[in-house]
Amino acid sequence: MTIDRTPAHLADMPGIPWRRVIGLRNILAHGYEQVAHEILFKTITDDLPALEASLQGVLQDKKGL
Repeated sequence: MTIDRTPAHLADMPGIPWRRVIGLRNILAHGYEQVAHEILFKTITDDLPALEASLQGVLQDKKGL
């Protein structure tokens, strides 16, 4: 299952920091030499589990509709 990434649908998920998610993706995809590996590691270990749980909740809600 995928998540519709149009602005209207993203607004329906206010608990997800979309600008930060998209910004990190852009840095990783287009500016790898700019990545501070310590910050990336901290993001993965500290922030990713909560983001994953939030997205799992969104997907579960979508399945229940």
